[in-house]
Amino acid sequence: MSIYPYEWESSEELEKIGRILFRPVKDSDEQLLTEFFYSLAAEDASTQFLPGMRDLPVCDIKSIADIDYRSEIYLLGLIGQGGSERIAAIARYVLDEEIMAAEVDLAVRSRYARGGEVIPFMLRQLVEKCRSRDIKTLIFYVSVGSERIFEAFQELDSLVEMTMTGDAYEIRIHLDQPAQAGLH
Repeated sequence: MSIYPYEWESSEELEKIGRILFRPVKDSDEQLLTEFFYSLAAEDASTQFLPGMRDLPVCDIKSIADIDYRSEIYLLGLIGQGGSERIAAIARYVLDEEIMAAEVDLAVRSRYARGGEVIPFMLRQLVEKCRSRDIKTLIFYVSVGSERIFEAFQELDSLVEMTMTGDAYEIRIHLDQPAQAGLH
């Protein structure tokens, strides 16, 4: 296991839900992760960027925190404090170090996705943290029917390109290029 990247921790006060803490997963998060993934199965799947994320087997939950924090990382959006913390959102990226592009999965609890604050917060944090590691591109796959999420991408200060691939949209955020009006 690699050294935990404390520099990736940040928090923000959101108007509708209060303080949210953004941080990499820790090995002590197994219970929080288990509760989050079980709750996704019962919630509206349209709030997920990658619906298969909610079907993560329990044996894989144990391996989530045992990662290198470089080429693969899970990032949590936590609400509450102390013993009452809950995961509102989770993001995972897998980095292709040869081209410095990361494929990103993002899942958000339905009740936090509806307020329109959590997804933009998580995207801003991902962009900021990935830039600090010289990652050039973030790649997302968004299911048809989840188009309401596009607005969050338009708020970023990087070039965002969108193409249709089968039954999903491929969205590329070019972290090394400034934003242009709208999705391309």
